[in-house]
Amino acid sequence: MTAAIERDLEGARQKLLDLTMRNRLLNYRPSQLRSIRVTGELPAEVYDALVLREKALEFRGTTVHRKSHAAESDAREPDPWTPNYSMSLPARHAGRFLQTPYDDASLAKKLFRVYHEGRSAVEEQGYTVAHLALGFLEWYESDDSDQPRRAPLLLVPAELERVRAAEFSRVRWTSEEVFANISLQAKLVEFGISLPPFEAPDEKSGIDIWFQQVAAAIAKKPRWYVVPELVLDFFSFTKFVMFKDLDPATWPADRRPHDHPLLQTLFAPAGESAEECFDEKRIDETLTARDLWHVMDADPSQIAVIEDVKAGRNLVVEGPPGTGKSQTITNLIAETLAAGRTVLFVSEKMAALAVVKSRLDTAGLGPFCLELHSRKANKKAVLHDIERSLRSMAGSVPGEQPLDEHELLKRDLNRYASELGKPIGAMQRTPYQLFGMRQAALAQLGQSASELPRISGAAEMTDADHLAAEQALRELAYVLPLVQPIATHPWRASRRDTMLPHEEEELRATLARVRDAIHAMRDEASSLAQIAGVRQPLRLTELATALRGAELIAGADAPTEATLLLSDDWNAPNAEAEELVRSVERFQSDRTELARTFSSAALEGNHADELSDFTALSSKFFRVFYRRYRSLRKQLSELYLVEAPKPKLLCADLTRLVELQNARDELRANPRGAMWFGARWKRDDSDSAALRKFAEWLVAFRRELLAEALTRTAVDVVNHPIDSAAILGATHSAREAASTVRAAMHDFLEYVRIEERDAFGVAFDDVAFDVADAQIEEWQQQTPALFCWSQFNAARSAVLATVASPLEPLIAGDATASDSFAVEHILPLFRASLAESLLRIAFSERTSIGQFVGDLHEKKIARFRELELHLVALNRARLSRRLHASRPRIGGGATRTSEAGILLGEMHRQRGHMPIRQLLAKAGGLVQRIKPCFLMSPLSKHALRSHRVR
Repeated sequence: MTAAIERDLEGARQKLLDLTMRNRLLNYRPSQLRSIRVTGELPAEVYDALVLREKALEFRGTTVHRKSHAAESDAREPDPWTPNYSMSLPARHAGRFLQTPYDDASLAKKLFRVYHEGRSAVEEQGYTVAHLALGFLEWYESDDSDQPRRAPLLLVPAELERVRAAEFSRVRWTSEEVFANISLQAKLVEFGISLPPFEAPDEKSGIDIWFQQVAAAIAKKPRWYVVPELVLDFFSFTKFVMFKDLDPATWPADRRPHDHPLLQTLFAPAGESAEECFDEKRIDETLTARDLWHVMDADPSQIAVIEDVKAGRNLVVEGPPGTGKSQTITNLIAETLAAGRTVLFVSEKMAALAVVKSRLDTAGLGPFCLELHSRKANKKAVLHDIERSLRSMAGSVPGEQPLDEHELLKRDLNRYASELGKPIGAMQRTPYQLFGMRQAALAQLGQSASELPRISGAAEMTDADHLAAEQALRELAYVLPLVQPIATHPWRASRRDTMLPHEEEELRATLARVRDAIHAMRDEASSLAQIAGVRQPLRLTELATALRGAELIAGADAPTEATLLLSDDWNAPNAEAEELVRSVERFQSDRTELARTFSSAALEGNHADELSDFTALSSKFFRVFYRRYRSLRKQLSELYLVEAPKPKLLCADLTRLVELQNARDELRANPRGAMWFGARWKRDDSDSAALRKFAEWLVAFRRELLAEALTRTAVDVVNHPIDSAAILGATHSAREAASTVRAAMHDFLEYVRIEERDAFGVAFDDVAFDVADAQIEEWQQQTPALFCWSQFNAARSAVLATVASPLEPLIAGDATASDSFAVEHILPLFRASLAESLLRIAFSERTSIGQFVGDLHEKKIARFRELELHLVALNRARLSRRLHASRPRIGGGATRTSEAGILLGEMHRQRGHMPIRQLLAKAGGLVQRIKPCFLMSPLSKHALRSHRVR
């Protein structure tokens, strides 16, 4: 599964990579509305002024440009990539202005748009989109392409400042990372070109050196070259940043993204979790004021969300604006901090971060939050924020007695709230109103409340549910007289709830097909009975028996003697007959074996006497002198097909021969063979396999005959030659007829939506053909009645879909009750049942109503409200005290002697550019102890990894 998740994640990652010419970072096309090109400036000098010296530069249009630089027109411009910084540069390169090719009006419009759109992007999304591009690479997609492409090389995050009203001509570095075009780096890999790594240099000469390295890297492409142009425009690289962040190679081997349990759940969900979420209805039962660290008000749904998160559940919270999501996040952060854990809050919209931060500041938790998004993620801001948090002080904490009092009052009020009289259910009817409703309805019905059905879900019924139920009952009252009496209605089993007028002809045709199929089935059953002598099947369940019997007759070895067919000896397998067949088999086996030794004449003779005499003489010592011995020896030797053996073996062979002849004589003299097998008995020459097959058939025949599946006619059929083909043809026709009648009946029942057992009381196969034919005939005569019945079904279904469903069996379900039910009682019955059901709920839940004291209750409510407001302030103070107590200390005065003080001083002394990641890594767990809550945007992970702060 991990491999599949890794593959799916990589597929999603690849979709983030845009290396097409639609990407402006690869194929830059200036916008007429906001692209601002800078002319006559050196990238290194602009970098020095904007980034290294952190100066604000001002854009100037052509009007000012022409006048202010006229004196410098003859000055020699240095090579932009190999400047000699020892020589004097023209004043315009060292000034505070950026020259543009636009007139003042056009420049003002572009600046106005860049300022407002860039500021909106920062405020809404939390990251900078306006960048000053330093240098471009002009490149071609192939060697034979004539379409040059331009891609920015270095991007300096920038923002415009207001110089005066409606004028935004001043640009300043945002202090965010200056970085090379990461999309271009990825694209050039396809050409076998690797751009040199870029680290923001501390000297302006580093810019030119890097550009020279780029020029060297593309030297093998003769038409490619570096263009020293500068452009202020919007560049978006968010998807590529995510592409780089999801690269498994940048993660530790034991902490790859696809191994994370949450990602595994997203990519390979195992179905709905059986784990139950926190029940907001049981908040008062399961939580006390001491359990909660809420620093803002929270309703039950918000508390449930917080408790689910505290329990470690992953969840999504949805809600329109103004439903308290940021309030819930604030309380959730407070609860997590109280548990001694660290919080990371990430939001795509910067406004959400600002709202939550504002709420945390209001709750006194601002000192424990570190903002790492947008312009706040720079070294100066981070260090200032950490130092300010270290020097913050906790306020005093009032006594915690209100927590105990709050819990006591809560239990008391909840008990009263569940017992005192107030509206019942979603319809908000009071017990007084329900009593009046019930009594008025019972007066119309003339029955007692004990006879009323219960309305399930009465407490949840809304006014809309009530109105829908009454309307459905009115519709049922309109149509009920059209189908009464229900008990004898011909279509009472149908569940069809729509019937168009033209469908009546379709129904007639369907019924005609069913009836024709029944007639055909009955005829085929009669024909089968006549030709095969089987009992005529009167229903489909009997057809299988008839077919089995007919196939048995068709497979008979006819003709067969009637005495055998009627013999009780074959009512069951005949063991004596089987033994007789085995005797034949043994004899035939022995005869076959001896036929290899003796002649056929020897096998057919009878040599018992010769064997007796020869056996006696062969035992004598002087047997060769006996003439009789010699004569017998010669006579018996002639029985052999080959040379006779010695006397001893000859005696053994003759003994086996005599035994065979005795067995033959017994078989020939046995009278039971003919009695059991008739003409098939051929004594010692009988076909044992045929006898067995006949015996099995005969037992089956007797079984079917005794079960009356076969009639006496079957005996006459088998007693004569059989037309097996005709019988098998009849069985095939009967099967076809059965299939046809089943299909026709199935189509009909589907058409009218009637279950088989509802239509006939039993399955259709168990229904006699005559009964089914009579029922179909009745339906043919009552076809028009189905239209009214379908309307009745629709009205019943409508009632069943409402809260009045328990009344449906009384009104329309029970045929006996329905036929005696007055339609004018339908609505009173529903109203009385509803009132009774709600009253029962009230009585079961409010056993101590008599103990209620109104004045005392009101005083408790007032005190509880006062404590609720006090608990929020108490929780803020408690949590602030706890967090202040767990943070590290900083030394007093100007000397920092503690761990935090030493680290803070070292961070302040750092020169150059330090990544926030390095800053936080250096601090280890210290920053988390000072600032356990981090507020970040989705791009902040990229910032933490590579952003440089001053």
